Amino acid sequence: MPRLLFALAGLAGCTAAPAPLPSDAARPASSPQAAAPIHAVLAAFDDAWNRHEIRELKALLADDVQWIVSNGNCWRSRQQVCDAYSTLHQHLAPESPMSTVRTEHVEVQILDTKIAQGMATLVFGDGSNGVDQDCPGWRMRASFVMVRNGGAWQIAQFHQTLLDPSVQRADPLWGDAAGRTQSSEGVAPVRR
Repeated sequence: MPRLLFALAGLAGCTAAPAPLPSDAARPASSPQAAAPIHAVLAAFDDAWNRHEIRELKALLADDVQWIVSNGNCWRSRQQVCDAYSTLHQHLAPESPMSTVRTEHVEVQILDTKIAQGMATLVFGDGSNGVDQDCPGWRMRASFVMVRNGGAWQIAQFHQTLLDPSVQRADPLWGDAAGRTQSSEGVAPVRR
């Protein structure tokens, strides 16, 4: 027993301290200009999704992307994400709310010159199905991590969950009671 305690004490003394995180001063600012390339990736995602162009979606994803959808499915590569969405888009009816997406209320935090994280609201469906019928969509809250690969930002991690309407209304930043709307740059909330 004393030998075991001595060995454990020796191991505890051998562990290395974690590397310090960059100070706030060393991090690039999450200004509208710094966040613009991240917003461009999200806009390109919306555009490719709405046109059902899976090859264009593929270019926006890192090879080893981790993608978690609201039902808990986890896809662990660019190919798995594209295979799943290719199948989905092949079977979507034009009137399906899933056939269109719009990203709004984007919040971006630049962590380093090659990594950023953020949150956004994904709005699926535009409220009509093109034949004068209501087709209510729904909202998802998504978090993401992007990495810069060879100068281009790509999605490395994505997680979405269904946004309950009562939560949406009560959201302190973007909810109905907050009296805020997205700025023209789509980066920072502004008062109405």
